Amino acid sequence: MEMQINIESVKSQRNKRAWSQTQLADVSGLSLRTIQRIEKTGSASLESVKSIASVFEIEASDLQKTAIPPVKKMRAKLSALLGVISIMLSGFFVLTATAQPVMVDLQLRSSGETLADVQILNEDNVESEVQISDVVKVLLTTAIESNDTIKISTKV
Repeated sequence: MEMQINIESVKSQRNKRAWSQTQLADVSGLSLRTIQRIEKTGSASLESVKSIASVFEIEASDLQKTAIPPVKKMRAKLSALLGVISIMLSGFFVLTATAQPVMVDLQLRSSGETLADVQILNEDNVESEVQISDVVKVLLTTAIESNDTIKISTKV
């Protein structure tokens, strides 16, 4: 059974011990070619993962990639996140109404991971698009209101 593991975790553990790939192969009982493939593709059998985890004195689960949430869960999290961001941005951006464009700093994070970090220069009542992934697209519109505040609307 093949499983996906965190390549950086394997390399980090190996480098922490100042081991070459050959040394890791020797102590784990795996072939050099297997170690090279694992570090290149992140794909390994359960037995290989257990062998590597054993020599690093860690749990096999510590080498596994964290599961990516299903698309629906990601959309729901991003929608909630964008709602919070738009509320926060609308509270922070209080400017004098002019004909100048509005600069919006947009940072989207999910589970501590930055999904997007962009600056958007938006004209009054013009929609800007930010493509986060193949699945998520954010539409952002700024509007300078009569009471000298800026309203930021988002659509996911």
